[in-house]
Amino acid sequence: MNKTLVTLGISLGLMGAANLRADVIVTEPVGGNDVSTDKAVNSTNGAGYVALGSIVLTEGATSDFAPGNGQTLILTAPDGWRLNTAAGASVSFLNSRDITAAGVALTTSNITVTFSVGGTTKLDQLTISGVQVQPLNGATDPNAGYIVNLSANPGTASIAGIQPDLTTFGLLNTDPGKPVALGISTQPSPVAMAGVPLSVQPVVMTYDQFGNQCFLDVNTVVNASRADGIGILQGTTNFTVLGGECSFTNLSHNVANSISILFTASNLTSVTSAPIVIGPATASRLVFKSQPGGATSGAPFAVQPALKSQDQFGNDSSAGLPAHQNVTMTLSSGTGPLLGNTNQDIGTNGGNGVVTYTNLEIDAAGNAKQLTASSSGFADAASSLFNVSGNGFSSLLVLAPGESLAPGTVTGKAGTPMSQMAGAMFSVTIYAVDANWNLINTATDVVSIASSDSSATLGADAPLVGGSVTLHVTLNTLGSATVTATDATDSTKSPGTSSAIQVTRQPARLTIQTQPSATTTAGAAFSPQPVIRVEDASGNLITSDSGRVITATRGTGTATLQGTVTASTVNGVAAFTNLSYSVAETITIGFSTAGLTNATSDSVVVSPAAADRLIFSTQPGGVSRVGSILATQPVIKSRDAFGNLSTVGLPGNLPVLLTLSSGSGSLAGTTVFDIGTAAANGVIVCTNVQCTTAGTNKQLSATASGLTGGLSTTFSVGGVDPALGAAAISADTAGGS
Repeated sequence: MNKTLVTLGISLGLMGAANLRADVIVTEPVGGNDVSTDKAVNSTNGAGYVALGSIVLTEGATSDFAPGNGQTLILTAPDGWRLNTAAGASVSFLNSRDITAAGVALTTSNITVTFSVGGTTKLDQLTISGVQVQPLNGATDPNAGYIVNLSANPGTASIAGIQPDLTTFGLLNTDPGKPVALGISTQPSPVAMAGVPLSVQPVVMTYDQFGNQCFLDVNTVVNASRADGIGILQGTTNFTVLGGECSFTNLSHNVANSISILFTASNLTSVTSAPIVIGPATASRLVFKSQPGGATSGAPFAVQPALKSQDQFGNDSSAGLPAHQNVTMTLSSGTGPLLGNTNQDIGTNGGNGVVTYTNLEIDAAGNAKQLTASSSGFADAASSLFNVSGNGFSSLLVLAPGESLAPGTVTGKAGTPMSQMAGAMFSVTIYAVDANWNLINTATDVVSIASSDSSATLGADAPLVGGSVTLHVTLNTLGSATVTATDATDSTKSPGTSSAIQVTRQPARLTIQTQPSATTTAGAAFSPQPVIRVEDASGNLITSDSGRVITATRGTGTATLQGTVTASTVNGVAAFTNLSYSVAETITIGFSTAGLTNATSDSVVVSPAAADRLIFSTQPGGVSRVGSILATQPVIKSRDAFGNLSTVGLPGNLPVLLTLSSGSGSLAGTTVFDIGTAAANGVIVCTNVQCTTAGTNKQLSATASGLTGGLSTTFSVGGVDPALGAAAISADTAGGS
């Protein structure tokens, strides 16, 4: 609302009422309304006078201006305003009326009109023009007041309706000048959480050069940005003022630190808010404070990793942490294992957002290792890649076929040696390793081998290349044997002996390592599934046998074995995965492969699956006639999905309804039965079912809740339908006359 109206409301009411009672009508000028404070005497931005406009006095009666010569009417400007004495003000009147002469003189505060009236017979009008006004002080906006005829200095004229101190001759007031500066009327909240809008949003206003709020300003665009601190201010940062006021709604900041907000607008002096302390949001992820490094096999890392908890914006944060929060470190890339205390407490009663590991170690040398830290409810953290160096060539390691190098483990190897056939050549690999079984790829020493099999044939001595060498071995004695490698160049290096290697004959037979399940359900995969071994004649597993195809077939029984009926050996063992059988009976399974003695499983008892349908095991019909029961009475049974007679899943009582679903007539006799386990127990034998009407292509339907219904084959009923509803026939008709 215009502040002038608020200030002058009471005066307007009183003075307006006075004007309504005057005989002389005063038309007030409007040039002094809403003058910019920039026009004030003390303005540095466009000070100057403004044209007031014309003050017009019009008689309501011919006698309103009293006769007389040289009369004066003195009008006084309100406090805070001055008149321009150099502006050339003038006064005019209507010709050939009662006013015969008029003039005007100005001081900085008064307008003095001198006029002569020769009579009271004509209506006159007096117009004062060319007056200019100027506010003295823009800082006292709205500078509101009226030009009036003061009782203390009224002049000599007698004019009907002009009441000293009450009659007004023009309102003078100011409005704020052009916006030149911004100011904060509401400071933002002094504390906030990262990512959350400030609980108290700032309110910014525009002001003129005197500090008056520019309530008429609807054009200035105010921009908010972070001043002190780091990070980018979030939210809607640009608003256009309304009534000189700009209320921000959703400013926030994501970086935890102390900031202030700078408010700017084009060509206006900016303003900066009071400090705002941004705290971190709830901790939700882990980050590495220090990365692992300086890792050597067999010793804790020289640089142990440290972790800290952060919020989603990357601020260090313990907000929301429970008293105890376990953090687990694992080796996520590269060979290991990771040794040492891998669990730490980052909770408020533990590290309170920071944990430092002290004794982590990886004994397997190698490159591109990586650690991952995880904790329930937190995003994982992955370390940078790092290397683990070895600690020097100290011994030899012998790996037989089936084994692989496993640095950092107890034995340095993984896997199990494959059996070897007597008299068949194979290869062993010798590695130069450190104390933790890490390969020393710079070793070039000459290696020789020996065997616990005194009749073994061994490859010649050979140098290591890239830290390893492969040599041929032929074991000739049944049983088991080992191979030992020694360093022929440097006797200080410890020799290495292989794991025991089984020495077998040629594959001779199949045996069953895991029998199929002794009982199963029709259509369900056996559990467990059979596992078959390839053995020599002495029962030794031929672990070198891989890729041999073994076929499973039904032995005793009547139907075909289901599932994938072939499996290939891996290290002498073939595992079947999904064998099943659909007929409820006792079976065995035979396993065969070319050239080897076959194997037969123990008996497998296959039970029916759940009953899900009805079938006619005995079809209705025979030579049947109307009025008699069907010659062949139907028999109805419950079966599973594979056609096995089944009561599995049947309730104690389950009604079965027998109906005629095709053909004329209806059924007579017993047509409702109970096939439940407490009644017919899956088998219904009908005894007195008959059809009431002769005809062909008749068909019966058996239905029960939850089971698929059964349909019989079609059948016929002979004879003549009985007469129904006819009158008695006279015996006189016998013989035809």
